Amino acid sequence: MAAVLNAKKISVFDRPVVKKTPDAKVLDANETLVLERLHTLTEYTDELEAAEAGLEAKIEELIPPKAREAIKAMREEFAPMLEGAEANIEELKATIKEIAVGIGHTVPNGRWQAVWAKPRQSWNNDKLEAYAAGGHPEVLDFREVGLPTVSIRPKSETVAKKKKR
Repeated sequence: MAAVLNAKKISVFDRPVVKKTPDAKVLDANETLVLERLHTLTEYTDELEAAEAGLEAKIEELIPPKAREAIKAMREEFAPMLEGAEANIEELKATIKEIAVGIGHTVPNGRWQAVWAKPRQSWNNDKLEAYAAGGHPEVLDFREVGLPTVSIRPKSETVAKKKKR
């Protein structure tokens, strides 16, 4: 946990040397930088999970065995009710979405809102490019290409491992 709490701020200007991987693929400096940062992210999240597990273990030590058994029994007793409530909520959300999509605007109400978004439009890029190549290059003037985005998420085996806990 100390590395997470005491980590030096990482600058985007820290550029590593280009490296070769075991399969002899040459990585550019940015890819190497991302790989190194992902490795650091793994270390930080592992340390955080270990600290959380340590905290839970310390809390468990404070709870007498009889109280732990009672807590376990309560969790088992409430599990079907909680699962049923979660299923009802998901079913209701799906129903709300089905109804709200036809309204054409966001419907707010206290804690929740049904947020309406206009439909996304897309084109078949292969067919559009073929049409342009077939004597209509002007059609490409109407195409706009946005910037790529990146999301940070765990790999599927990491997610599966967490679900087993």
